[in-house]
Amino acid sequence: MFIFEKLENLPILDDYLCEFKNQNFSNKILEGKNEKYCSDEYLHDIIKIDKIRGNKKYLNLIFNKTLSEKVKNINDFLSLKHTDKKVEQSGHFLYPKNGCMGWHTNSNSTGLRCYINYSENGDSYFKYYDMEQNKTYTTQDNIGWSIRYFDVYNDPNKYFWHCVYSNTNRISIGFRIINNLL
Repeated sequence: MFIFEKLENLPILDDYLCEFKNQNFSNKILEGKNEKYCSDEYLHDIIKIDKIRGNKKYLNLIFNKTLSEKVKNINDFLSLKHTDKKVEQSGHFLYPKNGCMGWHTNSNSTGLRCYINYSENGDSYFKYYDMEQNKTYTTQDNIGWSIRYFDVYNDPNKYFWHCVYSNTNRISIGFRIINNLL
């Protein structure tokens, strides 16, 4: 399963973005050609080398705790949408220009994933590999806020290989949505 849609008119996201813009994060531009870590060739090399988790290449900045209360509000919003599940934050990243997270599977932490991201001008993307079709798909980010859902498995035949590249300032806030054990 893979779902991608634009998010609009959510005050909690506007509130988060306002607080984010009040922080003094640098407009750092990473050097080199980092998009190579999101290429199909790189993916196939990784699959040959490490069939378990891949080589997760981080070229981004992880946020400090100053926005944690705002993220908690987003977590609460998702919990209202998934009342029969537990929602846990799983990541909080700023991708500067030329930032990326290379191919990986998250197979050590299975379940439904939700990523809410903000792209300053839409010049960033999420890319994933469909093992059944033996094909990669790229979903270009919208300008502004978007949401993506996908399933993560620990079965090597169902791995959800994915990566992110940004040629602009991009925020990504990740959540795991876990079936409650009743």
